[in-house]
Amino acid sequence: MIDILENTNLVNNPSINIFDIHSIRIGYWSKKDGDYCEVGDEICNLKIETLGTKWIEIKAKETGILRTYFERDEKLIDGCKIFDIELAESKFRLFNTPIFEIDKFNKSEILKWKRVGGNNYDNSMSMFNGFLLTFIGDKRLFFTLNNKNGLDFLVLNFPKKDFDIKNGDKFQILLENDEVLNFIFQQNSNLLHKDINYGNILENKIQILYSDLIKLSNQKVENWKLTFQTGQEISGIRPFREDHAYKTFDKLQEMIQLLANDYLVEVKKLKEHKPLYVYDEIVNESLTQEICYLYLMIDKTNGFHKIGISNKPEYREKTLQSEKPTIELIASKKFPSRQIALSIEKALHFTFRDKNIRGEWFNLLQKDVQEIIDTLN
Repeated sequence: MIDILENTNLVNNPSINIFDIHSIRIGYWSKKDGDYCEVGDEICNLKIETLGTKWIEIKAKETGILRTYFERDEKLIDGCKIFDIELAESKFRLFNTPIFEIDKFNKSEILKWKRVGGNNYDNSMSMFNGFLLTFIGDKRLFFTLNNKNGLDFLVLNFPKKDFDIKNGDKFQILLENDEVLNFIFQQNSNLLHKDINYGNILENKIQILYSDLIKLSNQKVENWKLTFQTGQEISGIRPFREDHAYKTFDKLQEMIQLLANDYLVEVKKLKEHKPLYVYDEIVNESLTQEICYLYLMIDKTNGFHKIGISNKPEYREKTLQSEKPTIELIASKKFPSRQIALSIEKALHFTFRDKNIRGEWFNLLQKDVQEIIDTLN
């Protein structure tokens, strides 16, 4: 809690005679309610009218989310303000704020975001508050997850002067376990609006598999790439701008994971959610040729089971054991293509959706475990 009177220490300030003070007011704000603050960040400047004008800088004493409270004490200050910087138990939970709307034409629900990653712009950038602001290579790319008509969408916004995504272009996301998520756009981009700084802003979106949402929530994004039908490629990922909470690559990775996690939580509140488990068309022919395993693992510390797919389940077991040695592979089955393994994985996830703990982890009964083992034998 920061009390302005206490923080400025007017009584002991040798440059100010408190008996000469006519008024104390907020001269200007550097942060506003809801902004992310780190220790030492400037919050506001206090304007003190004495025989002259004095300015005192108010800085954050803690890291967290800024909350503003108002008090009025006629004996001291007209409009005294107290700031409370709250540390949330879940480190970044307050950074993503969902919005639920109803389409008035077809009465369907819409899930989007008032803010993502703590964005809290009130200027021309406010239209991007619901997006993570990133660079792909040296081009601007704004990323988010939305739901419309019950369908899950990966949504990209970008300035037309940087590039244009057209029907047939590909977007790929490389995860930390070396798995690649593939998306092929099914339409040309739409003009969303015209920004004073970035010109024409385009939008394109593609339906995303429920399994890919789970993977984004479990795995860090190492890189992403756009491949155009012209043969041009753009790759690389880093934050765009620095006036938000994800200034570093590590923080951006956390924010993408958190966005996927929060999306999976919020989308369950929709009455007509229609998750996509298998693409109607195979998005990448190589998926049909790649041998893949469906596996079942257990974490012996809590008895939870993981249902997933991998090209090398034994290697996947070792990577997980490096973080948590109590994880063990119980069973696995080889399939002639990743697409087939993915289809069965999705069917199992759907079957046990009510027992899902997080991501690919489930709190299964012994009967459930035996049924899965029988399926994999």
